[in-house]
Amino acid sequence: MSIYNGLTGIWKQGRGISKTSDLPVNSPTDRSGQTQPSQPSGQHTGMLFLLMCVKYGCWALRLKQENACSIQSDQQLFHILRVAHQEGRPKLKSLLSFETLVSIKFVKFEVFKNYLTTIVKVPDLPPPSHKAEYCPCSNSTEPPIGENLLMHYYHHPHDADDALVWFDRIPKKLHRRVHLDDNRRTDVGWGVHLIEGLDWSKLWALGLIGLLLSLLFGVLWSVFAGSIQNGFAVAGCIMTVLTCALGMAQAGFGST
Repeated sequence: MSIYNGLTGIWKQGRGISKTSDLPVNSPTDRSGQTQPSQPSGQHTGMLFLLMCVKYGCWALRLKQENACSIQSDQQLFHILRVAHQEGRPKLKSLLSFETLVSIKFVKFEVFKNYLTTIVKVPDLPPPSHKAEYCPCSNSTEPPIGENLLMHYYHHPHDADDALVWFDRIPKKLHRRVHLDDNRRTDVGWGVHLIEGLDWSKLWALGLIGLLLSLLFGVLWSVFAGSIQNGFAVAGCIMTVLTCALGMAQAGFGST
């Protein structure tokens, strides 16, 4: 009787295992028992490069090509944009400059010798005819990301998604970087244009500091020298000199 009960138990256990094996499996697990993340649908597995047109010197734009293969989240994407924009700029120049990033636009550009670029069309995305070189090509919305939201993510990358959401909407070069040689003197491409403009907050702050210093000097002169007219005349001259000095500094650093 005990042998019969043992065989019955083994038979029932075998049925339970077969039923369990028929259940659908949602996510693979590794040896540690943790669920492995599935690869995002449509994610390209080859080389990817972000193409950015950034200011070069006083008038020109230059192409920067950042490897995007290691990007795992939108937070990393916008951090890379910040680093690429600020890369190679001395801290003193950034401190004295009255320019800052004011806009990010999706553009079509043409690249020339030394990777200097000119903007051809704004906004623009790669057409389907270039799907072998760029991804994604066409998009239901143009631009694929609102300009104000782009600027917010640029200044606050931690607010972006920790997954690849916006990353999939930004045009990227496939396989290799844009390359010019003796046989190809120019080329066209699609990417983002990092547009710089006046940093009005810094201008107003420096102007207010200069005004307060001039006012303080005029008051002290009036108290100790006993002449209000002469004190504020000198204060006006100081304010004029400070304004000219700031303008010369901006002109000098902006032309390099």
